[in-house]
Amino acid sequence: MYKTLFAVLLISTRFDDIPTTDGQAAIEIYDGLLFEGLTVVNVSDSSLLDDEDRDCATSHTNTLISFSHPEGQTPQIKIGPAQLNDKTSSPMFDLLSLSIKPPQKRSSDPVVIRYKFWQILDGKIETTYLDLVFHGVGHHAIAHVDFEKYGYTIRNLTAFEITVMENNKLDFAFCLDDLGVRIHDMTGGRVTQ
Repeated sequence: MYKTLFAVLLISTRFDDIPTTDGQAAIEIYDGLLFEGLTVVNVSDSSLLDDEDRDCATSHTNTLISFSHPEGQTPQIKIGPAQLNDKTSSPMFDLLSLSIKPPQKRSSDPVVIRYKFWQILDGKIETTYLDLVFHGVGHHAIAHVDFEKYGYTIRNLTAFEITVMENNKLDFAFCLDDLGVRIHDMTGGRVTQ
């Protein structure tokens, strides 16, 4: 009898198939992930972005945007509910890659994008951090980050959040596209969508 020991679902998400009204749409659960504090924006149809920030959608037409809200929802991406058909399974995901940038013209140098990860390490949930630094003032080009290529192993996540630091002040404004994840389980459950 064959038993699945490790079920895997690779997902490369570009958000381009999400219909928008007036250039934007809400996003909650998409491709097995739960998105909080993020909005889908059609860069061709929205007045929400400067012309210099149209590169937020690397594949055109849509991107995810988190706007500055000093007291709002911290942008998070989590494993979605009911991902595995085995009720005893522990769904998690690996972050492989993403494209990201701080939108708008920036007046300080540097601008730091901080990732906060909730990882399952040795059977416990641990919190780890990783910073991505954008140098220079003005508009920034979008950066494609392939975590494993650059030596970062971001595995066994239950969630991650993204914040932006500028002039030592917390900000939530960023745009995100080309999210690459691997959804999996190590207890024998089958991954479903």
